Amino acid sequence: MSVRFIVSLLSIVLSLPLVSQNGDAVLMKVGKTDVRVSEFKYIYAKK
Repeated sequence: MSVRFIVSLLSIVLSLPLVSQNGDAVLMKVGKTDVRVSEFKYIYAKK
């Protein structure tokens, strides 16, 4: 195996947790509190 292949494989494997971590982004801040997209959608949809 070449060094380039090993480095590429390691960088892909190590970056996977970073991709899956951002499931619910911060939409805005109210004071010091983060309001997430899912929370905003839930409150907006309530009647």
